[in-house]
Amino acid sequence: MMKKFRPQIDQQKTVKAGGRPPKKLSRNETTFLKDVAARMKAARVAKGMTGYELAAAVGIGGPTQFNRESGRTSFPIEEIARYAKILNVPPRDLLPE
Repeated sequence: MMKKFRPQIDQQKTVKAGGRPPKKLSRNETTFLKDVAARMKAARVAKGMTGYELAAAVGIGGPTQFNRESGRTSFPIEEIARYAKILNVPPRDLLPE
């Protein structure tokens, strides 16, 4: 008999897959993430790529890429170099000043 999946719920009643509560980002982290997301999207559009094309090149799903470009989802800073290489821009162009 298989057990049913029962996600854990944190104190704020927010459910996340795997039962882990979502990490609350600070205001500075949120601002940084949105700045990187906007620069990433601008570079993608300038190159003439769709979000799905960039997602495939990076090796992630289209919805994940959309969430990254909208600043909803954080991602490892190490991936900036991967995005920069695919978009043919210097990594510093994807980071806020």
